[in-house]
Amino acid sequence: MKIKLLYIRKSDHPEKKWTAVFDVDGKKVRKRFGQAGADDRTLNASKQTRNAYRKRHIKAGDVNNPLTPAALSYHILWNTEDMDFNVRDFKKRFNV
Repeated sequence: MKIKLLYIRKSDHPEKKWTAVFDVDGKKVRKRFGQAGADDRTLNASKQTRNAYRKRHIKAGDVNNPLTPAALSYHILWNTEDMDFNVRDFKKRFNV
């Protein structure tokens, strides 16, 4: 399976923050992620909050599959305060 992250944009879904658009074997796949209105590390959540989130979600979701909302939130919203860095890191980590 060949996966490429094409872009991330604000979500049009009222309950989600972002939509990631991937090319998966020539087909566009959209994944919404991030709870609208909730805090995250890119919005200056504390390191303690970040660590608690990541500890809970490493067990709860598939954070090692780039096509899951859990992985997108874990690596992009809860990595560092710098969204651009997080997206680059996500692409490098998953080779997408």
